Amino acid sequence: MSANISNSAHGTSGEYLQFVKVYVLQISS
Repeated sequence: MSANISNSAHGTSGEYLQFVKVYVLQISS
């Protein structure tokens, strides 16, 4: 997870939003 967060921090806002969406889906399950 930490690796994905680091990549998102250096990536575009679109990649960050995608990461957040996946995270929300995981905690919602």
